[in-house]
Formats: sequence, C-alpha cells, structure tokens
Amino acid sequence: MIRKLRYMAFGALLTYFFDPQNGRRRRALAGQRIPAVFRKASKKAGDVGDAATAQASAMKQKATTAPTAVKCGEAARPMAATASSG
Repeated sequence: MIRKLRYMAFGALLTYFFDPQNGRRRRALAGQRIPAVFRKASKKAGDVGDAATAQASAMKQKATTAPTAVKCGEAARPMAATASSG
C-alpha cells in the first residue's frame, strides 16, 4: 500500500516537472530555489557555530582570569557574593 502511494507521488512529481507547458519554468525555478535553501541552511549553521565559538571563548576567558590579585605573602580573601540578599 505504501509502495503504491510512493509510486503515485513520484509519478505526480514527474508529471509536474515534465509538463509540456510549464515544466521548463518549474524546473528552472526549482534549480534556483533548491541551492538557495542549502545556502540559507549553511549560513544558519555557520551563525550557530560562530555563536558557540564566541560563548566558549568567553567561558575560557572567564575561567582563566583571576578574580582577585593576590600579592606574595598575603592571604587570599574570599570573593564577595555577587547577588545581594535582601
């Protein structure tokens, strides 16, 4: 049953693209739109990767930067709480 539906859909697709009156226009349009979809998806993936890289870089910078400078011979002071209670 599913196989028949696949064949029918494939046949409809072929009929749609190889229609003598509008098939050439449809094929040309598909030839322009399909690469555009891949370009947009690639750009979005690159943007997500850039954001992840920036976030990782910020986390690394935050982890490697000392919160307070401790001079030689001084005892380290505990860091103050960042959120106020109250």
